[in-house]
Formats: sequence, structure tokens, C-alpha cells
Amino acid sequence: KNTAKSRPPPYTPDTTDSTARLLEWLEEEEVEGLENVEIGMVPPPTGDGPPLRGLFARRDIFAGEYLVAVPFLSTLLVHEEFEASSPGTEHDPSDHLLASKPENGLRFWKRFLKDPSGDAHQKYKAYLDCLPMSTDDPNFDATPDFWTDEEIEQLPFLAENARSRKQAIQNLVAEYKHDARVTSSIQQACWLVQTRGFSTYKKAVDLDGQEGLLSRVVLIPMLDMINHGGSGVGSSTNAELQVVETKAYDESFYALIASKLIPKGSEIRICYGTGRESSLDLFFKYGFLPSQEINEELRKVDSLIQKQRKRYMF
Repeated sequence: KNTAKSRPPPYTPDTTDSTARLLEWLEEEEVEGLENVEIGMVPPPTGDGPPLRGLFARRDIFAGEYLVAVPFLSTLLVHEEFEASSPGTEHDPSDHLLASKPENGLRFWKRFLKDPSGDAHQKYKAYLDCLPMSTDDPNFDATPDFWTDEEIEQLPFLAENARSRKQAIQNLVAEYKHDARVTSSIQQACWLVQTRGFSTYKKAVDLDGQEGLLSRVVLIPMLDMINHGGSGVGSSTNAELQVVETKAYDESFYALIASKLIPKGSEIRICYGTGRESSLDLFFKYGFLPSQEINEELRKVDSLIQKQRKRYMF
């Protein structure tokens, strides 16, 4: 008897109604490769807390294969900007991930969340319903945006950046301060874009013939459920995101491509950020510690993370 064929997958398929509606919508949007992957849940590495959502291979995927292709028209374009190049200079986009800018969280809120009856919200409703829109969602990882001043001061190596970002968000919501529900929603939107948004860059030429860098911040439905695999020695990263852009916007797409063999049932993982961030950098942006490295700074962070999970009832 071949027991391998009857062995259950190492994850539990996500059969919630919201995920079913998302998959139905993705089919309508003509997202390719849905037969290759499955949204599922696995226990957290520590064994404590709710299961973690991720994306898993439904068959053996070989290096270089396309797993999923999401059309540009099916993504949520939060912001686009063109920066002209000065003669003799080169842009290094990895030095400034556009999705981390709080103002893009406000743009996302205004365009897709502010008016639930609006066209933009209705078009992407099946996807938006799957996002962690509150701090009590099991898929929420609290970044320092949600920490108290006292907790931030316990991490002097992060305190200045954390205070600066919190203040920037407070400035953005100042005109809505009379409505606690709205300010909370905007804060959550800033967190969503920083933790789930993709920053893309390409050399381009504007209508005046000026060369420069075209930057975009996008949310890519389903692909933003992929967990971090790390970089370097011991990395579990097995896929990467590529931008396949043609002259026609409506024929362009974001492709998830296997970077190595992904056996059936394995979790699909990508490397968050630029691949050059430290564990502390990744924690600041995404709210989790990806490294098992032990040192005093990381112990402090981990201790505060556990407090956050208790606060938000994880």
C-alpha cells in the first residue's frame, strides 16, 4: 500500500465563508494558477495562539514554474509616483520601501475603506473582507504603531523610528480626531499597507521624455497571505514575486514563481522587504521576529510581543 498518497497535508484547508467568497471572486477576475495553491492554516511555531494562515502547494511545483498570476486590474493600486532622475545619479529603491510611508495608509483608507457603498470598496469587497481590519483578528500582529509610549521606550534601539511613525500617523488623522472609529480605521489602514503592501519600482520615461523611477504601492489579493521565509542560510523562501508588465496595463500581471522545488503540501514562502533587513527591521515593519537568533535586544522585543498578544487576546 502506498501510504504517501493517503497522508494528510501538514495544514488545514481554510474553509471559511470569507475565503470561499475570495476564491470565487479571484476566479471571476481571471487570476491564473488557483488550481496550484490552497489557502490553509498551520499551528504557530511556538504552539501558542491561533493558527497561522498561509498559502500551500496543491501539487509538486518545480523551480521556474509560475504558481499564480494576478492581473494588474485585480490588484488595489494604493499609490503611484514618478521621480525624475538627475544626471549621473542612480535610484536605489531598496532604501525606501514606499509601502512603509503612513500617507499611503491614508490613501488606501480614502480610496477603498472610507465609503463601503462606493465602487472601489464593492469591487474588492471579497478581498477586503479577508483582511485583518481590527486588532482582535487572529491574523493581526501588532507593530510598534499600537504600542504604548512606555513600551516603546523599553526598546531604545527602535524608539526614535517608532515615535516618529506614530506621530506621523497622528498628524494624518488629526482632522478626524472627533471620531474615534474613523481614527482607529485609518491607523489600521496604515498598518495594513505597511505589512501587506508591495512596493514595486521600474525605470520609466514620462510624457516629457524625462527618465526616472516609477514607484507603485499595491495590495495583491491572496499573494499577501504568503508568509516570510527569510534570506540567507537556513531560509525557507521558495518563491518570488515578479512584475510582468507590458505596454498595456490591462495585460500586465504580478506573477508568483517557484525559486526551487516546492513539494505538494509545502508552504509557499517569499522573502519580505528587500532581503537586507535585520530581524529588528522586519519586526518594526511586520510585527513578528523571523529569526531564532538570541541576544538581549531580541529577548526584550519577544517579551513585549508576548504582552501584545495577551492585550489583543491572541
